[in-house]
Amino acid sequence: MRVPFADMSLNIIPQNVTYKNALFVGDILASGYFGAELCDMKNNDTVSVIGAGPVGLCAMMSARAFGAKKIIAIDINEDRLNIAKENKLADFFINPNKVSNIEEYIKDINKGRLSDGTIEAAGGENTFDLAWKIARPNSVVALVAMYEKPQILPLNIMYGKNLIFKTGGVDTIHSNEILQLISQGKLNTDFLITHTIKLDNILRGYEIFDKKEDNCIKIAVETIE
Repeated sequence: MRVPFADMSLNIIPQNVTYKNALFVGDILASGYFGAELCDMKNNDTVSVIGAGPVGLCAMMSARAFGAKKIIAIDINEDRLNIAKENKLADFFINPNKVSNIEEYIKDINKGRLSDGTIEAAGGENTFDLAWKIARPNSVVALVAMYEKPQILPLNIMYGKNLIFKTGGVDTIHSNEILQLISQGKLNTDFLITHTIKLDNILRGYEIFDKKEDNCIKIAVETIE
């Protein structure tokens, strides 16, 4: 493969980082890291991450790397919450279908305050609205989700709570930082790769991923030797 202007567009993978370790640096991990960065979090902050899919899970580990003391994972899928729990990516776990008042639940966790930082990584039917409700006054709501339908900014809540809304397209500007954090053991996405297939069996891989067979999260594709 020839890469034009490679000296300006590629990053050197540290010697102790494998290809598997670095697989999600360019996208999924970059998205979660971007969401955590947008939050402008400080040490000892309590951060809520809405959505425990791959990007949300990466946002949780990135928030920890940025100094968050308490991380709250929010998702209606218990399997995803269990993944966050098994990998120690969050400290508290909320299923909106089982918790009647999420705001009060978070206040109990955070000494009477709502979330110091809120990352919306779900893109669900009600998750955009939820992000504004659980954010404390004078905090940041960071959006790294995509939606099938247009969303409405709740200006009355934004004004009343003096909230800052941040979003944007994820680029690769932080790739070197992320690689260094992986090298230092502060970020690890290996658990996201539940299946590995050869390139000549790629159609089967799509089938496994589409049907979520064997609790599939992500599939790594190996080249044919």
